[in-house]
Amino acid sequence: MSNNHLRNIPSIQKISEHKLFKQFSETYSREILINELRILLDNYRDKKSLDSDITLDFIFQDLKLKLDELYEKHPKEIINVSGVILQTNFGRAPLPIQAIKAMERVGSNYSNLEYDLEENKRGGRLKVFKKIINRLTQAENSIVINNNASAVFLGLRAICSDKEVLVSRSESVEIGGGFRVPDVLSESNAILIDVGTTNKTYVKDYESKINSRTGCILLVHQSNFKIEGFTFKPEIKDIVKMANKNNVPVFYDLGSGCLIDTTDYSLKYEPTVQDAISDGVDLVFFSGDKLIGGPQAGIIAGKDEYIKIIENHPLTRALRLDKILLSGLIATLQLYLSDKYKEIPLWNILNKKTEDIYKLVVKWKKNLKNDSILQVTKSSTMIGGGSIPEQSVDSYSLEINFEKSSIKADTLNKKLKSRKTPILSRIKDNKLYIDPITILHGQENEVFKALKEEMKSLNIID
Repeated sequence: MSNNHLRNIPSIQKISEHKLFKQFSETYSREILINELRILLDNYRDKKSLDSDITLDFIFQDLKLKLDELYEKHPKEIINVSGVILQTNFGRAPLPIQAIKAMERVGSNYSNLEYDLEENKRGGRLKVFKKIINRLTQAENSIVINNNASAVFLGLRAICSDKEVLVSRSESVEIGGGFRVPDVLSESNAILIDVGTTNKTYVKDYESKINSRTGCILLVHQSNFKIEGFTFKPEIKDIVKMANKNNVPVFYDLGSGCLIDTTDYSLKYEPTVQDAISDGVDLVFFSGDKLIGGPQAGIIAGKDEYIKIIENHPLTRALRLDKILLSGLIATLQLYLSDKYKEIPLWNILNKKTEDIYKLVVKWKKNLKNDSILQVTKSSTMIGGGSIPEQSVDSYSLEINFEKSSIKADTLNKKLKSRKTPILSRIKDNKLYIDPITILHGQENEVFKALKEEMKSLNIID
C-alpha cells in the first residue's frame, strides 16, 4: 500500500461520527464496534498493496461482514438428505418435541433441580432420572454425566485407579474422535492388561490374567466396527460367572446404548442395556443420545455399591449434567417408560415406509421435468453415529447425474448448502443424491423448492 493510501485511511474518530456507525450502534455495543474497527484498520495497514483508497463505504462493508461472522447463529439448523441418520457432524438426530419443551420450560424458569418440595430441604438432582433408568433397565442404581467417554473414564478412575483392567485385544480399539480404550485406561490411572488375541478370546484367557491387582474386566461393545471370519468371543454371562467366582467386577462399555429390540425395525439385533444387566454385568456405560435419541449424556447403570463409589468421587461433580440436558434426557426416557418411543425422531425415521419414500422421490422427479439427468434409485441409509455397524436401511434417493454435463455435481451441492437453511446431500461419481428418509415433517416442500430454484439457476431445468 502506498503512503498516500495509508494517509487516506479514516481515523476511528471520524468513522464513529458517521451515520452508519450510529445505525450499527443500535444493534451492537460501542466497545465491540471500536474493537472490530481497530482490527480492520490494522489489517489494511499491514497489506502491501490495495487497488484503491479505503473509503468509509468500503470500511462499513467490511465491518458488516465481520459482525455477521461474530453474531452468526451456531450451530444453525440444516436439512439432512445425506443418507446417514445419526450423522455426528450434523449433531446426530433431532430431539423429540417432549424433550425440547422440557428444556425450554426448565431453561426459562427457576426449578426444583436440587430442592425437595415435600421435605422442604435440599434434594438430589438425579432422583427422577434414577427412578426411570432403574425401572427401564432393572439396574440397582444409576448416575448420569456429560457423555459416555467421560462415563467410562470416571468409572475406571473411581474404581480401578492403580489397578489392572483386563481387556480383550479385539476390544482394545479406537471408537471414534480419538477415543482409544488404552488411552482412556492410562488417563484414568488404570493399568491395561491385554487378554486373548485379536480374533479369538476365551473365558480362560480372562481367568488366567486375574490376580490380587485386578480391578475389573472391561468389555467394549463393537458399536462401529465388526470383526468377522475365524473369530470367537464368549457369552457375557459366562464371563460374569467366572468373574464372580474370582470376586472381580465386570464393566461393559455398551457405547451407543439401546433400550428396545432393534429387530422390530428390520435391523440386526443390537445388545440392550437390559441384556447386560440381566447377564449380571456390574456396570454398564452408554450414551443418552445416539440410539436412545436424547441429548448428549453418559449414563452408568448397575450395582449400587459401584455407583455409590462413583457418586462420591470428586470428578463426578465436574462432569455432571446441567439442568437443561437433564430435563431433556428425562423427557426422552419417559417416552420409553410410556411405550411412546416411536415419537423420538430416530425411531420415527426408522419406522418410515419404503413405499412412501419411493412415492415422494417419484413425485419430485416428475415435477422437476428432466428425465435425462434425474433418476429414482434404491439407496442404503446408514444408521451412523457409531451405532449398529455394517447395518443399513432400505430407502430411495433422487439421483441427479452430471456425468454428461459441463456442470459438476458439487456446483449444485454448494448452492444447496448456501441456502438460508442449508441442505446437505451426498455426491458420488459426479452424481448428487437426495435421500429423503431423514427429512422431518414439513420439510418436503422446502427441499423440492430449493432443488427447483437452484437447478433453474444453473439452467438444468426450465
